[in-house]
Amino acid sequence: MEEKTRGIAFAAVLLLSAAAPSTLAQSAANRVTHVQLESRGTTEIGGLAPRGSMPGVLTLRMRNHPDPDAGARAGTEVQLPIPQPRAKGVVGTAGKNAFGFDGMNSIDSALVNEGFISEPPDQGLCVGNGFVMEAINSAVAVYDPSSGALLAGPIQINAFFKLDFAQFTSDPRCVFDTTTRRWFVTMLQIDIDPNTGNVTNHSHGLIAVSSTASPLSTFQVFAIDTTDDGTNGTQSHPGCPCFGDQPLIGADRNGFFYSTNEFSITALTGSGPVFSNGAQVYAMSKEQVAGGQSPTVVHFGDIPLTQGHLARSIQPALSALTEDGDDADRGVEYFVSHLNFNHTLDNRLAVWAISDTRTLKNANPQVELTNTIIKSEVYGDPPSATQAAGANPFGASQVPPQPEGELDTGDTRMQQVFFAGDLIWTGVTTIVQQGNNQLSGAAFFVIQPDFSNGHVRAHIDNQGYVTIANNNVLYPAIAVNQDGKAVITFTVSGPDFFPSAAYARLKEDSGVGKVHIIAVGAFPDDGFTMYPPFSSGVGRWGDYSAATVDDNGNLWFATEYIPATLSGFPQGLGVNFGTFIGALNLADHDED
Repeated sequence: MEEKTRGIAFAAVLLLSAAAPSTLAQSAANRVTHVQLESRGTTEIGGLAPRGSMPGVLTLRMRNHPDPDAGARAGTEVQLPIPQPRAKGVVGTAGKNAFGFDGMNSIDSALVNEGFISEPPDQGLCVGNGFVMEAINSAVAVYDPSSGALLAGPIQINAFFKLDFAQFTSDPRCVFDTTTRRWFVTMLQIDIDPNTGNVTNHSHGLIAVSSTASPLSTFQVFAIDTTDDGTNGTQSHPGCPCFGDQPLIGADRNGFFYSTNEFSITALTGSGPVFSNGAQVYAMSKEQVAGGQSPTVVHFGDIPLTQGHLARSIQPALSALTEDGDDADRGVEYFVSHLNFNHTLDNRLAVWAISDTRTLKNANPQVELTNTIIKSEVYGDPPSATQAAGANPFGASQVPPQPEGELDTGDTRMQQVFFAGDLIWTGVTTIVQQGNNQLSGAAFFVIQPDFSNGHVRAHIDNQGYVTIANNNVLYPAIAVNQDGKAVITFTVSGPDFFPSAAYARLKEDSGVGKVHIIAVGAFPDDGFTMYPPFSSGVGRWGDYSAATVDDNGNLWFATEYIPATLSGFPQGLGVNFGTFIGALNLADHDED
């Protein structure tokens, strides 16, 4: 698998001076089919035993979730300047209206997964109706939002999705939908032969939906066949059987949307070449899924974008809707994706829309997917993030001993998208230049979309960067409430910080506010994916953070950091990540 560019020389795809919107649903190159959700029965979190006892000394068996989305470099290249934003100052710990608590960590996941440890956690978070739900690789739990007290779990996420332990699952996400008052949890799954442990030739996208407004109620489990080899009513794509990597979720008033990047299963097993079919988008009636039905799902596949490239990582928007909220855009769901196909630098974004989402409840939905390409500030693949020097007992135990390594910052796949107040908010991890240093920072975008006459149009309303002098910012996630108040969360790491959880306020007019460290890292990352023979000095991190809005408009967020304690287990076990769940209570205060 091709590594992304990490060197000093960066280039980018030539800009489009004017990009006309295109209606992809009518394109001969774009395949649109209807498939049915498969129902897999009911499950629940509260009814499953938490953790489970481990006899004697915990034996950890290492499992690394590979990331095949390295992409291929192609296309015309021109030089673009690396962004050089002014660094923001770090302001102590959490602000006066912020609070939070530790979420699950690597040992919590191992204790419910037969001693397996894995990296990265892949942060899922959803909040509503007096509950907080967190999902990571490979566990799920429910908390009290006022105290952080554990209400249910942690439990094995495979068991939650009615799968045996052997099945490969990854990339959890969740959302509490304020219109249906239901909890949606998603995950990718690839079939594993339980007798041999070998990957087979079938995959699914899993969706669990609660039966009430409580995550402690039962959930109905559904599956979308993502194999796309022409069997079981799926589309027939090159290089398949395939799986849908890093599934993304979003919702408008009418629909629930599930988007993946499609790869041949050989990309996971190493038994053949990496073959990508780009983004796949699935649209379905939110009301019908929330009601326990198996609705018609519209599958958009083979989605062309520009210069011979298929679209990738089309991130659907979560909407800050309430039951009595503005209904003006009820028929349109927005998406955003990057255009940095060369894994270098670019200054364009693609804004997408699925129209007529109110027809998703019909037997034959009449929805279309359109896009437009807009100019933006420059963003590009970030360098790996350094971390402060400190005790790393697992690395020190290797032969020869290894120093603490760097953190993988990923690439410029679009991070979480939020739609509120007629604006789209999103961000990516990006390279930034500070003097002679190249660091990882966050780029954020506030986009004004417009859908009319069957096409989407858009322009940048505001944009900017989040950086900290001499240190790295990685894996941002943004949430926005109905009043336009926004938060961006991320990990901070560098010579001055062990990996720490941080946040800043965002405003439409003035951009990013002060950076606050809400959970200070206590050690370097000492995970097994950082060291040979598992890796080459760059450890898996992320691959994403999460942010959301509760019923009262408070902003919640969660990201990875290195805690001081790991459920009573010592450092040096080959994994030591933790997660921190934070919130901004905006009822009485408003600060930068």
